[in-house]
Amino acid sequence: MVAAYLGALMGTGPDGLLGAAICLVAISLPGFLLLLGALPFWDSVRKRPMA
Repeated sequence: MVAAYLGALMGTGPDGLLGAAICLVAISLPGFLLLLGALPFWDSVRKRPMA
């Protein structure tokens, strides 16, 4: 991902492998948490004909 690459090349703060890991988690975590939050309701939404 571009976020990990940019995190590895940052000139300030944590850079290198730590910066890459922080940026990768910061980009990926919100979408992953939304997925985990919506997953329990997926079966009930999937069974509705309008959906």
